[in-house]
Formats: sequence, C-alpha cells, structure tokens
Amino acid sequence: MDKKDIRARFVKIIDGITKKYNITDKEVCQEIGIPNVNLSQMRAGKRNPTTEQIAALCMKYNYSLDYVITGTRQKAPKEPEPDLTQQQIAAELKRLAKVQEEILKLLQSTRKPSR
Repeated sequence: MDKKDIRARFVKIIDGITKKYNITDKEVCQEIGIPNVNLSQMRAGKRNPTTEQIAALCMKYNYSLDYVITGTRQKAPKEPEPDLTQQQIAAELKRLAKVQEEILKLLQSTRKPSR
C-alpha cells in the first residue's frame, strides 16, 4: 500500500460517485472542496490526494477511511461474538492497533510540510 495505490483508489471512488449519482467530476470536487485541476493531476499521476481531501471524500460520500487507504472493507460485528476467547480478542486488538498505526503513518506522509 503506497501513495500511488491511495491515489488510484481515490480517483476510482470519484469515478464511481459520478456514475452512481450522475454528476460531473467538477460537482464532486466542489462537494469535497478541491479544485477540479487537482483531480486532473491525480488522474495523470502528478498529484496525490491530501489528508484533508481523503477525509472530505469519506465524510461527504460515506466511505470508510480504511477502504480509501488500504482497499479493504472490514465490517465490524454489531455485537461481539460470544464464543471469542480473551486471547482472540487481545490478538484482534493488536492487529487493529497495527492497522491504525499504518493509516496514521500514511496520512502523515501525505501531508505537505507547512512553509
């Protein structure tokens, strides 16, 4: 999982949104607060989405951050499985902590340094 993958998923999600809602790229860009030229540059591989752009897309169109970043859709169970052991729960918590750490690192690496 790298910036190129995140960029490709971001653009693919926008393509899906335009088809699903029958709206233009420009309208999606306006909804999530990015210049349309930025999307064109992303399509050309010359620009990556910022943390803020990813967050805006997720919030506006109800996408999970983990899907945009990793490409996986993990649904949490509504209620914990009663047959899980304490050991299984601890192992799952460790796994989720690692995923969270990876996401935070990726988000930090996509931020532009302030001048």
